[in-house]
Amino acid sequence: MPAPRSAANSIDLVREGNIFCTQKLISIATAGGENVPAREDTIKFSILVGLSAIFVDAAIAHGLLWENDPYWTYWVTKTFLITTVFLFGTAFLGIGIIPGLILTAVHTLILEIYYQWLAPVGLPQEPEWLDFNHLWVTGVPVHFLAIFGGYLMALWLWRRNHPVLQAERGETWRFAMYGLVTAIIIVAMDVS
Repeated sequence: MPAPRSAANSIDLVREGNIFCTQKLISIATAGGENVPAREDTIKFSILVGLSAIFVDAAIAHGLLWENDPYWTYWVTKTFLITTVFLFGTAFLGIGIIPGLILTAVHTLILEIYYQWLAPVGLPQEPEWLDFNHLWVTGVPVHFLAIFGGYLMALWLWRRNHPVLQAERGETWRFAMYGLVTAIIIVAMDVS
């Protein structure tokens, strides 16, 4: 049978809790993002983002919008690029909606520059996939939205399995608005 707690023990526990909370607030404030995870969690999260983002890119961008299927080297190269950008970015910015937006923009810029000047390294030898329209007109918004959609899916899965990283109050509203805006953009692009 455990010994009953004394008033002194309770005060010590409160002090320890306050120190932990203060350290947690300092680490969140200095991290730049919601939370900068440990090294192992950063690697796991970036792999989850890479797989989720390539799935959304394949299903929505290439499957529904462009109706093409690049060679397997494209999928391997792009998955590696997504995972790498989000690995280093998550290590510096942390996990959250704002870091996700920033990292997705960086990834999209790297991807489009890669397509423009380094293609067809890892890409099919078909010029209609690399024309100006596919690269810059539809490529930038579609790749941004597809990768960000994959990031949001990974973030949702991550938060379900890591309750310490609770969503901020009111963030559900932002999440719903992003989904609504994304759906409107996809429908508008599909109509044109």
